[in-house]
Amino acid sequence: MKTIAKIQANCSWELSAVPSLPVMNLVTQHYSNLAQTDIDGLMMSWSVGGFPSPNLELARYFDSKPAPTVRQALTQIGESRYGPDALADVLAAWRSSAPPSRSTLPRRLPLQWSHTVRASESALRQAQRLPRDHGRVPLR
Repeated sequence: MKTIAKIQANCSWELSAVPSLPVMNLVTQHYSNLAQTDIDGLMMSWSVGGFPSPNLELARYFDSKPAPTVRQALTQIGESRYGPDALADVLAAWRSSAPPSRSTLPRRLPLQWSHTVRASESALRQAQRLPRDHGRVPLR
């Protein structure tokens, strides 16, 4: 029987105004852990998809056999996205942006953080915020 791992490696519609979470070290370690298991594939999203982020791009590196190390994958994606001259700074930024351990990640985002960016709201929702007579042209 084939087995797949169901993961959410990108920001879905709940956080659509953010292209990706900058925790590349944690995402890469997670892919590395998955590559060492006996799974046949990944289900990359259970929502409506998301932005084609570097978090999703990393999955391609770990699909190869043999899978790269965490450092090799971070180096490959950092160099392909930002070039060899910026690689050391990019790797340092990824290290510094990740929490020191997964135990420091919030279990759940505060409710007021979700759906507060106007870019992720529909036109209808934004129109509902307008005064009732806004934009109406009187009929003659």
